[in-house]
Amino acid sequence: MSNIKYETLYDLACEYHRGKVGRPWENLFDFMNEVSYSQVYNHFEQLVQLFSKYMSAFGMFRGSINLNSRNLAFVLRNGEKAYRDYLLSPNDTTFTQAWLTTWDILESHEIANTPTVITKLLMGFGGRTPAFDSRFRAAMTTHPLLLTAGVHGLVNGLKDLGRPQLHTHNGNNPIPWERTLDMALWMDGGEMDHWLAE
Repeated sequence: MSNIKYETLYDLACEYHRGKVGRPWENLFDFMNEVSYSQVYNHFEQLVQLFSKYMSAFGMFRGSINLNSRNLAFVLRNGEKAYRDYLLSPNDTTFTQAWLTTWDILESHEIANTPTVITKLLMGFGGRTPAFDSRFRAAMTTHPLLLTAGVHGLVNGLKDLGRPQLHTHNGNNPIPWERTLDMALWMDGGEMDHWLAE
């Protein structure tokens, strides 16, 4: 039976990490670690500024999405309780509540409430979920084993490698394995033959 090449996943994440495309997310993550997760909303203006730079750099301020710094601030403020709960205690329950809250806020303000937009936003809160964008979906559906392993299985496979956790460039904060998986699958984007070992 074939197995997933977790070494390849890790190497692709390292390749992504060496570039600069992920730095806006890192800056947001470093800020949250610097002020502590429990105090993030006490620095709301800086939170909105860094979140805006991250979401813009990751393609979420495009016209059809109808998201910008102003209404992003509205989303962050109105979802505060759900986002705080998710940030402080990331688990399936708080993730689901944060997802549903985001869906409702986006829908009520005519902002695209797609899985891509929602998970990019939630990835900003501590990097505990990969973004379900087109590259992630392409990679996950290229081979059945990736899909059946699921996010939790793939994250555990990366952890079990025993390789060092990646860190942010400026703050030297350890990057969560879920974000590491996101980086790897973004680099892959559905390329064939990356993941399966005989």
